[in-house]
Amino acid sequence: MSDTSALDEEIWGWLVELIKAAHEMDAEVFQARLRSFADEVTPAGQHRAGPFLWYLLRNALGGKVGGRVPTDAELELISHDYSVKFGALVNADRTILEDTFRSVFERVPLKKEISAAELMVLAPPALGVLYDDPDAELGRMKPHLDKWWQKYSEKLRSQGLIK
Repeated sequence: MSDTSALDEEIWGWLVELIKAAHEMDAEVFQARLRSFADEVTPAGQHRAGPFLWYLLRNALGGKVGGRVPTDAELELISHDYSVKFGALVNADRTILEDTFRSVFERVPLKKEISAAELMVLAPPALGVLYDDPDAELGRMKPHLDKWWQKYSEKLRSQGLIK
């Protein structure tokens, strides 16, 4: 990677495609792209994608409440607003969506703890339904994610959270 960008552009491209497919609300296309991601991206690449999705989802949710960390009550309201669209893409109910939201803020889950592997499946459709314009949002977020990744990737690696 060059000093100007620490992001894995291949992984970034896959995530953009997954989020955009989710935004289009075509469950078959979204699921096919998700399977392709799982089949074609190395386990190390999938590990790197997790923190990218965590960062994007955390920021998307903050954007829904004026750029601050949402309260538990706000996460509940947001999950109510988007659960029907989310459920049309993945076989998950509203509490799973809220638990996905709660996981990126390290909150106690309502129903179940969302694992890193589950976040890989649940965050793209959550982002797809949260974003009004995925191209604009992802374009705006990419430089912020890159700076965050440059700052924290070694720490995540040293903690064994990524390879």
